Amino acid sequence: IYTPPTPSITQIRTAICAQPNTFQQIVQAPPFQKIFKGLSGQQLKKAPRGYPISHPQIKYLRYKSLLARYPIEASFFQTPDWMEKMISIFRAMKPLNQFLNQALQ
Repeated sequence: IYTPPTPSITQIRTAICAQPNTFQQIVQAPPFQKIFKGLSGQQLKKAPRGYPISHPQIKYLRYKSLLARYPIEASFFQTPDWMEKMISIFRAMKPLNQFLNQALQ
């Protein structure tokens, strides 16, 4: 999710704090790590308002955008197994998308 409005990022941070083990399992899952190398996105330099810098989830709470990036070049689609690779990418991303969608409901 790219630069969500303040109420949305607040909901996401609340969900991360409420379900820290679930969130960590998602972003540290081997398929997620292999494909995306972890989360990326803009981060605050300090802790977000209302959270101490010593918060156990501060690593994730500092994100202003939570992104799972996988660069794809045009040659990717010229390989015979591109569809299987794309399905693997989406499968690795699905738990994060589900977590974020649930947080925003």
